[in-house]
Amino acid sequence: MNAIRRKTIQGDSVKKTKPLSTMRPFAFLCCLIFLAAAGCGSGSGPEAASSDALPGIAEMLSEKVLGDPNAPITIIDYSALTCPHCADFHLNTLPRIKEKYIDTGKAKLVYRDFPFNRAGLTASMLARCSTEADYFGALELMYRNQASWAGDTDPEKALVDILGMSQKKADACLSDKALEDGIQAIQLGGQQSYGVNATPTFIINGQKIVGSQPFADFDRVLEALSPQL
Repeated sequence: MNAIRRKTIQGDSVKKTKPLSTMRPFAFLCCLIFLAAAGCGSGSGPEAASSDALPGIAEMLSEKVLGDPNAPITIIDYSALTCPHCADFHLNTLPRIKEKYIDTGKAKLVYRDFPFNRAGLTASMLARCSTEADYFGALELMYRNQASWAGDTDPEKALVDILGMSQKKADACLSDKALEDGIQAIQLGGQQSYGVNATPTFIINGQKIVGSQPFADFDRVLEALSPQL
């Protein structure tokens, strides 16, 4: 089958956003990874074996991939943890995509943070301070319980309770300026590379889908790409 045309599926369920940072994203991330390799990142030192210790900065800012990293179809997901439409996608649509395309090795999902307020940035930081194995589980917990923390007067405390994270680890996580700046660099990278200005936004092998669209819309794009593999 011929490659399908690049298109944008524009829905009503879109949250317009503004950048939290104006730094150059990729140069900054490279710098952070260099520092981590030199032993200057978070989580280094004798306390690293403790459950309260943070992962290294390179791990925290690494690409978060659901599925086989070598899968031929890449779904880049720019989402905010305070965004109700992002929660709808993760709780209702993603499980069907996972069953048909991710679990079968046809596609992988790459999650990239796009916070548009302080509560969203706090949530993104706490998720990345969990272990690599627990990352997508932390996202699901946050999305599933979004109504109980996103509008809370103290979202940090609510999130710490939901995640079962110690306050000591949460304090260290949220005071990590390199992690905060790295997340903002990821957000800015989405704006510069793909023109992302709304959540959720998906880039599927170069094609953009904006909004929490029905599974059928994703299925149509993914199915059309599958015969090309």
